[in-house]
Amino acid sequence: MKSLVLIILLLTTSLAQSQNFDYRPERPSRPERPERPDRGDRLIIKSLGSLKTNKFVAETFSFYPSRYSERAYQIELVGLRGNADIKSVQIQYGNGEVEELYELRGTIKKDRKNRAALYGRYVQEVRIVAISELIGSRGVVQVNLGVLR
Repeated sequence: MKSLVLIILLLTTSLAQSQNFDYRPERPSRPERPERPDRGDRLIIKSLGSLKTNKFVAETFSFYPSRYSERAYQIELVGLRGNADIKSVQIQYGNGEVEELYELRGTIKKDRKNRAALYGRYVQEVRIVAISELIGSRGVVQVNLGVLR
């Protein structure tokens, strides 16, 4: 009985060694990504609107970009009239994340610009808290987004 088991074991191992049981199927190849059409990488400035600040009370202004399909690469605040004191600028992205842009805080005077980079993210809402300085006229600030076209 032992010799029969031994003979069967020898036959199966020699058969296994003669055939290739280490066969592994090849990985399926990934389909190639289609090439993106050349956009020209031109930065176009789109206006979201303007805000007119109050004298004594800070007010919150909300801007909603009309199209979420465009990635914003920068935000720009342009002083159109008077001086406006920007207390805070918050960006709500398409995924719900809210980011405070500290580099846009401060006073914006007429014909001056403040910019911040957004790194190509989808912008859902822009919230700005602003107030005018006590001396002079009420400040008007235009809010722009830079998108690639």
